Amino acid sequence: QSLQRLLLPATDLGRMNGDSLFWRQRRQGSLMKLVTVDSARAIWLFETRELNPKGLDMNPIYLAIRNKYGFASPKTREETEEPRDGIKFQHGVYKPVGTQGISVASTIYPDGLIADTASSTQDAEAFLHDVIAQVQKHFHLVFSPEMVYKRRYVS
Repeated sequence: QSLQRLLLPATDLGRMNGDSLFWRQRRQGSLMKLVTVDSARAIWLFETRELNPKGLDMNPIYLAIRNKYGFASPKTREETEEPRDGIKFQHGVYKPVGTQGISVASTIYPDGLIADTASSTQDAEAFLHDVIAQVQKHFHLVFSPEMVYKRRYVS
C-alpha cells in the first residue's frame, strides 16, 4: 500500500477522532497546558529502494533495526517480504542522549518511512535520523537528505 494514500489533510484528522485531534490540551485560565500526546508522527516521503542500490538482502538489516530498538516485531523473514501494509516495527524504545527512552513504532513503505512516538514530532524525526545513521554505518546503505522529497508531521 502506498504511504501517500494514507496521508490525510489536517481537516480530516479532526473528523477521524471526533473534536480532539491526536493530542489533548487542558485550559488553565487563558493558557493551554499540554496534558498528553496520543500520537506524534514524522513522515518522510522518498523511494526507499534507493537506500539499497547494491541489492543487499534487507532481512538482516530489518532484524538489526528490531534488535537495536527492542521492537517486538518483525520476528520472521515472512513478516518482511512483500508486506501489503508496510514493514511494521512495533513496541520499540528509542533512547536519545539524556533520556530514559521513548516509546516508538515505525513502518517502512516503498515510498517512505513513518515514525510514531507518544512524545513529540521532534522525537519521531530524531528517531528516523538515528535509524538512517545506523543502517548507513553498519550496512553501508545510501542516504542523503535530498532523497526525501516531502516531510510531514502529525500530532
